Amino acid sequence: MTTEKKSPISKKIFKNTFQLLNWISIVLVILPAVAMGILILTYSVNIPYWDQWNLMPQLFIKISQNSLSWQDLIAQHNESRKLFPRLIFLGLAYLTNWDVRYEMLVIFILACLVSVNIYRLNRLTVNANLLTTSLIAFLTNILIFSPIQYDNWFWGIQLVVLMPIACITTGISVVYSHFHTRYKFLICMMLCIISTFSYSNGMIAWIIILPVLILVTAKSTSDLLKQKWLFLSWIAVFISNIIIYFYDYQKPEVSPSLIPAFRHPEQTLQFFLAFLGSPLGSGFEISPLTSSIFIGGVEIGIFCCLFIYLLKHIKNYHILERTIGWMMIAIYSIISALITAVGRVGFGVE
Repeated sequence: MTTEKKSPISKKIFKNTFQLLNWISIVLVILPAVAMGILILTYSVNIPYWDQWNLMPQLFIKISQNSLSWQDLIAQHNESRKLFPRLIFLGLAYLTNWDVRYEMLVIFILACLVSVNIYRLNRLTVNANLLTTSLIAFLTNILIFSPIQYDNWFWGIQLVVLMPIACITTGISVVYSHFHTRYKFLICMMLCIISTFSYSNGMIAWIIILPVLILVTAKSTSDLLKQKWLFLSWIAVFISNIIIYFYDYQKPEVSPSLIPAFRHPEQTLQFFLAFLGSPLGSGFEISPLTSSIFIGGVEIGIFCCLFIYLLKHIKNYHILERTIGWMMIAIYSIISALITAVGRVGFGVE
């Protein structure tokens, strides 16, 4: 009789404890985002800065003169064609009288989108319990919402930096969804177009998302052949985007020569590793540059170990399907770091 009376109580205690732990995990997971949101609300100021003066005022003038054209929207700015950021900036400027703090708000929203996409990818591909899933999400959000990248949080034009990774993670999330394959291709194409015409490294999205599409949607050679027209369409739209992007492309005068990148490969390697390791490279007794290079080297070492592991299990479709999304996100970071190193090492490693 005693056992029967305690059983419902024990179940209720277990249920309440589980709910409490669930709420605690939710609070911890969103804590980095909440903290960053409070910092943005507290310290953001409505003052356009640097490239914002080069990008927007002439558009405002042309709008006032009813002379704004397609060429103005897709025009090259530095190495990028910021078509979609321009549209966002113009819309926000119209609604807020060009209060650049709202651009920072959009940056924060995009970061939240990336966080949700990573969390969803975690839930779909990592068979883990609540504690492990929450821990991964918490550590991910610490990196995504890190105050160390304050330039990205408090400079509205840095919206362009967030757009490619937001498009890529959204695209990969769509690939793992239950949408029909054609819809997956169509949505991912649209996201890649947005990424391409947002920031210079955005065109990488076409290369990053395609392998995920192939492995997740085509589980056999026959599936691949059935979907050949979708893949050919992907390649055709990709090439069309590249042609449009580089039509009448001019190397910016402020950009350094690419020659130093090949003349001094050791400096290019240092820049590459420092770029990868810089988010974790501060706060040590040694110089931030040295620690960033070291951490970047560790990150590349971990990636290589994972890559070798996947090569050893290349015939295990289940492992490849679950890991390809993560690997391609990592490759996006590596390619972005390499492009930046080659294009910017002329300014110096620091």
